[in-house]
Amino acid sequence: MKRIPEPEVMDDALEAESYASEAALAYLSRIDDTFVEHFLRIGPEDGLVLDLGSGPGVIPIKIALKCKGLEVLGVDLSEAMLQIASKNLQAAGLGSRVRFARADAKRLDFPDCTFDAVISNSLLHHLQDPRVVLVEAARVLKPGGVVLIRDIRRPPAFLLGLWVRVFGRYYSGKMLEAYARSLRAALSFGEIKSLLRSVSFAGCTPFRHGLTHIGVERRALKA
Repeated sequence: MKRIPEPEVMDDALEAESYASEAALAYLSRIDDTFVEHFLRIGPEDGLVLDLGSGPGVIPIKIALKCKGLEVLGVDLSEAMLQIASKNLQAAGLGSRVRFARADAKRLDFPDCTFDAVISNSLLHHLQDPRVVLVEAARVLKPGGVVLIRDIRRPPAFLLGLWVRVFGRYYSGKMLEAYARSLRAALSFGEIKSLLRSVSFAGCTPFRHGLTHIGVERRALKA
């Protein structure tokens, strides 16, 4: 199935709100938990984490709640998403340990070697050229820093309908439509491996998470 990237910025307020609805949150929260658990297995116990494409901000908040030695900066281009993230942060009561800001993951306004870890969940399928984000992630990451970039996997064309029914069974309406579009926009595992080979990112390896997710990771490298 040919890849059809989604718009890079989710500034449709209704679409953004669909990611904060009760129906979506119950299922998405469990998926986010697997990402957080993965990061805590490979990530640092203290330092500064950059989350690219934070969306509603749930993952940075969960990480900060689980690990008190970490500070997390979440960036997103969508004002609608940043407003939701701000509300979620206020409810969590984490103070300055989590912050959100508007920024383009393709052109980050941070110096080289700033962050102890760079993470991202479900951003790549929004990008015309995901390689650019990996290059920026490598630039702003400290030597030996941790990487966890995960996204949904694009299924074979003949499985798309079944995939939507099975893995989208908790969604409805606009959210279900968005999930089907996202699957068409996602990368295959082969494309993830090719993408990683095209970027100078020592120690990064591709991985699969079940049937539905793929990504790249790097544990902290010893000096």
